[in-house]
Amino acid sequence: MSTMKPLPDLAQTQEALQEIEKKYDERTRIAQTRQALEKNESIAQNKDVVKGYYKLLTGDNELAQMGAAKAWSKWEGQTSTLQPSNSVLSSFTEPHTAMSLSRIECHYFMNNSFLEENQILNNIDKISHIPGTIVQGRYDMVCPMESAYELYEAWPNAELDIIPDAGHSAAERGIVDALVRTTISYCEKFKKGA
Repeated sequence: MSTMKPLPDLAQTQEALQEIEKKYDERTRIAQTRQALEKNESIAQNKDVVKGYYKLLTGDNELAQMGAAKAWSKWEGQTSTLQPSNSVLSSFTEPHTAMSLSRIECHYFMNNSFLEENQILNNIDKISHIPGTIVQGRYDMVCPMESAYELYEAWPNAELDIIPDAGHSAAERGIVDALVRTTISYCEKFKKGA
């Protein structure tokens, strides 16, 4: 366990604006994902993948909405875990989950996560007195390692716990273990008044 700093899933929220584009560019390079995207001609022709999805997810054609939602969520499910997980993929592509997940994420990305560029890092002084632990999967393709490390470096009361055998999903064994250990640790500290 590395001693570095968490935000329950503020790691995802703190994603810097430039990373949103980077994240989707990297993820579209994954062969399986790219093939899924290219099956939808209107997205494949649109150089801005997020805008292409947004147009489909908010359009009037319900079949196109569901197709885009399932493709988005499949993509998300395939990149969230280090090892392929049929249960995660099945959960993410369930129609209601797919529609809500894809619309919420796409809406946030279309609006730069409702953050100004580097907003969290630029305002770290507002939380610098609060202890926190950043739990980061070593192979997280959703929230890049450099974001967690930049936050850790800027946040004086943070620890960074890099999980060597995990991606992004909070359901991965190593992430679950780290989150439970961290929660117990904070409960013990706060009971003692530390």
